[in-house]
Amino acid sequence: MRNLLICVLFMSLSIQIIQAQQPPAPFVTEVYDDIYQVMHTRKSPEKPNLVLSENTREIALFSPSSNQIAIGQDFIELARSFGKDSINVIAQIMSHELAHVLLEQST
Repeated sequence: MRNLLICVLFMSLSIQIIQAQQPPAPFVTEVYDDIYQVMHTRKSPEKPNLVLSENTREIALFSPSSNQIAIGQDFIELARSFGKDSINVIAQIMSHELAHVLLEQST
C-alpha cells in the first residue's frame, strides 16, 4: 500500500512538471521576447525560459533555480478579457518578472 501511494504521488508530481514545461500562447511569448529585447544588456543574466503553469493560483513566477518564468493559464485568460489592452496586461507582468531576472533577485 505504501509503495502504491509513493507511486501515485510520484506520477502526480511528474505530470505537473511535464505540464509546466509547455510554452504559453504565441502572443504571450512575443510580448515576453519584445520586453526582454528592450530591457537586457550585454551583462544581463541568461534569458529565462518562459513556460505555462497550470497552477490556478499563479499569475507569474520567476524561478532562479530552473531559470524559468512560469505564467499562469488562468492569468492569460483573464488578460484576454481586457480586449485590446490584453497585451498591456501581459506586458506589465512580464516586465515585473524580467526585472527580478535583470536585477539578479533570487528571492
